[in-house]
Amino acid sequence: MADIRYHWPESTVVGKRIPKEKFYEHGKSTSVVRQRFVSELAAIVWANKLTAHALHVHESTDFTELQVFRLELKGASINHAVLQVIDQSIPYPILFELQRDHNDRVQTRLTAAYKERAGKLSKYYETEWASSSVKTAPLPTAIDLRELYHQIFSTLAGITIPPGTLPHQALERLTINESLSREITQLRRKVANEKQINRRVELNRTLRAKQTELSKWR
Repeated sequence: MADIRYHWPESTVVGKRIPKEKFYEHGKSTSVVRQRFVSELAAIVWANKLTAHALHVHESTDFTELQVFRLELKGASINHAVLQVIDQSIPYPILFELQRDHNDRVQTRLTAAYKERAGKLSKYYETEWASSSVKTAPLPTAIDLRELYHQIFSTLAGITIPPGTLPHQALERLTINESLSREITQLRRKVANEKQINRRVELNRTLRAKQTELSKWR
């Protein structure tokens, strides 16, 4: 997991509270997810709106706005199904800044799924929990919002999204990384449990090949 907190420029501040009901009453949510909104989420704050004008970068036809939503949690965590309902209700990419009380201290974590223009989502990636008093980092330098989004996501997901990468290519890159990482985890488990030497050698050969392939996508 990445360990970083960003400083959102003053020019992007919105600070508007949004009723939870707007999402779970009108979004595509089950009764279980609606209950999670009630039991896990104290408040939703539309904290920031990142636009080309506010950040003094070039316009992007792929992404015209990036949203930052601060979610104030009632407990230690929140189910990603709640985030999905919010994501599916907003047409723009959302960076969720989760906030919780832990041992009488406020902690924050950045969480997001890559959102393509067609509304397709990757899995959710997140930073480590950090004290809200930890020094924040400036946003990455970028020529437009697409590059900014990709740089933030590169840090969040721990991969490289090369300059000029289109949204569908970035989503494909993330999907391949997710798939290969799962395969590698499964292969490592098989190697650890395999008793036959020949079979273990074969599994290790496959594991190394998958690790090499993964390195090409990072």
